[in-house]
Amino acid sequence: MIGSKTNFGVQERPLVTVRDFDLLEINGGSEIATRTTDTGRAGHIELEGGAYARIILNGEESQIDASASGGSSIAGNITIKATSVTIRDGGEIQATTTGDSEQINLKSGDITINARQIDLADGKIINQNSGTGSGGKVVIEGNDRLTISGKEGGIFSRTFGEGAGGEIEIHSDSITIADGGRITASSFGSAVSGNITISDNRQLSVSGEASVIGVDTIGSDAGNINITSRGLVHLLDGGAITTSSKRGEGNGGAIHITGTGKRNLLLLTEDSRITANTAAGTGGNIFIKMQSVLRPMGGENNIQAKAKTAQGVDGVVEFQTPDVDATTGILQLPENFHDASALLNNRCVSQASHASSLHIGNRQGVGASPDALLAGYGSIRSEKRVEIAALRIPRRSLGASLCSRERLNQR
Repeated sequence: MIGSKTNFGVQERPLVTVRDFDLLEINGGSEIATRTTDTGRAGHIELEGGAYARIILNGEESQIDASASGGSSIAGNITIKATSVTIRDGGEIQATTTGDSEQINLKSGDITINARQIDLADGKIINQNSGTGSGGKVVIEGNDRLTISGKEGGIFSRTFGEGAGGEIEIHSDSITIADGGRITASSFGSAVSGNITISDNRQLSVSGEASVIGVDTIGSDAGNINITSRGLVHLLDGGAITTSSKRGEGNGGAIHITGTGKRNLLLLTEDSRITANTAAGTGGNIFIKMQSVLRPMGGENNIQAKAKTAQGVDGVVEFQTPDVDATTGILQLPENFHDASALLNNRCVSQASHASSLHIGNRQGVGASPDALLAGYGSIRSEKRVEIAALRIPRRSLGASLCSRERLNQR
């Protein structure tokens, strides 16, 4: 363990710092931690690697932890700067406060991670508070790719008392949540849960029945979800974006999905959903402003804001998509048609006058040449209906015969 601990007293925050590393790997239950009890102030943790630094947390109880318990203590902040952060198989980064919620005033610290790539494969980032103290923030910034997978994988904000839940803010170009991964802000007490904000995003994918971006409460008001995308927001195979108040008269939180730039799309497939529901309160409002919103046929791809009981009030679902002119790109046809007889020569003129000819047109508009062979085998039937099969007739002979008949008719 690398860390600091404060017991039963007030002191200036100690600081745990690790700098200029290329690889920081925490395995087998090892940890970097600062902890305090009673009225102490837990220290901060700062990890800042070199240009290509990697941080790996691997296995149960392998963690980076800034925690406070009891009294009115304050948890420390965790600040991480690296090229990549990987948390897997039960590893955790957490800033938490714990204790009797009726007797303590604990404020959890902030977690800030600046990394180009973050992979959570059954790994967690947790901010949790108890009592009357408020939760801290979880901030992901400077990120090119965030991947969350596995039923234990996720970014979590939790409150268990009267203090408001912490915020989750993610600034990432590409986010993939799959196989039960989650980004959630929850309240298990009387306080409102935190909000979830996702911005600077080009591609957001939520796939799998248990995969969710969600805000939920037991009986209080749910927080809001705000997503800003300049590209694709895709929910598939049961993936969901939800806010809900599961019991009592708490209200469902609002969901805002807003597109920026010229090309953005919200796509729901394979029983995916966007919901802002409540039990007996008012359902949250859902506002979607995207260039296109697609819900293909097949499966229940729901967007709804419902109250689950008769005492509740449904929320409002509003779409704002640009008006599309259906005639855009359609050419105006001319009112006056050309006389075809003035433009097309008699196809037999080359045979009659031995003149040269030129045909200009597309492939479908050019007839077969009179001088070419027939494309297949012809058959000739006599008056006695005796068939002579497989007789190959040169097209030139047939064309000359047709032209001769035409000249005789003209005479």
